[in-house]
Amino acid sequence: MTGARPTAGRPARRSLWRRGATGAALLLAGVGLAGCWMYPAEWNEKLTVTIATPQGDVSGSAVRWQTLSEDPVLRSAHARLGGEAVVVEVAKGRYLFALLQQYRPQTEILFFPDEAPLESAYKLNSRKGEVLTVPREMYPMLVTFGNLSSPASVQQVDPANLAATFGPGYALKSITLEITDEPVTKGWANKLLPWLGPYPEPGLCKSTNELEYPLCRQVTHGSFRRS
Repeated sequence: MTGARPTAGRPARRSLWRRGATGAALLLAGVGLAGCWMYPAEWNEKLTVTIATPQGDVSGSAVRWQTLSEDPVLRSAHARLGGEAVVVEVAKGRYLFALLQQYRPQTEILFFPDEAPLESAYKLNSRKGEVLTVPREMYPMLVTFGNLSSPASVQQVDPANLAATFGPGYALKSITLEITDEPVTKGWANKLLPWLGPYPEPGLCKSTNELEYPLCRQVTHGSFRRS
């Protein structure tokens, strides 16, 4: 008996092809999502540094912005920070800088210590106006300059021993952090450090010996100002 070829297997093959195409599309979508930082938590924060001096306490503040973004597939996070470093005139013509470089005070952990950072970051704006003391392990790097006109004269300052740099009677009293609606600080960098270039980099000095890595190479222009 002759007739058309059996077709019973064709719907099954078509179904398998459709399922495979759907799976491939979902996989590609997942790959695309994995490369995107989505749903960023955004906030402004005010860092204040207070110094005890022989003439009394002095302080300086800077408002900077931060974002914490989550990859919804990989469940990893990416933090960004912009603004200016904190500057304090501790004595006439002598300044202390709390840098942006190596600065990640983990604000969400500071305000919500018992919660996962990725979840708590989205609640930071509910804590506006609350001032918390930054613990020693979250301090930014502190530096000063032997000569403000010479970037290579940058010197690291020990937060536990300001007297070693500035003399007897000088000590770090506190570093505090506040979530705020205040605008991001702008302006001091151009006045005090007119040699600053745009972020990112370069370092504050160059070296002919690549094996040497002095502080002036570790500290960059972006340590003082980022946009």
